Amino acid sequence: MNNYKIEISNVIKEARTTKKYSLRKLAKLTGLSHSFLGDIESGRTRPKYENLIKIITVLDIPLEEIFLPQKYVNNE
Repeated sequence: MNNYKIEISNVIKEARTTKKYSLRKLAKLTGLSHSFLGDIESGRTRPKYENLIKIITVLDIPLEEIFLPQKYVNNE
């Protein structure tokens, strides 16, 4: 598993649990299967761009949080 998959899976899972969404609820809101979303969160797969956009839109995740690792973000 590469670092990109780990980063993206952690960001998505954290956002989902913060919103108190189950995988099934997120699946319903995105139109994606809950098993596919579980595979993303576990790092077993990466979503295509269009599916990633669906997920981050529903979870209100800023695009830069996905594509710019936190260690490079200046939080000043």
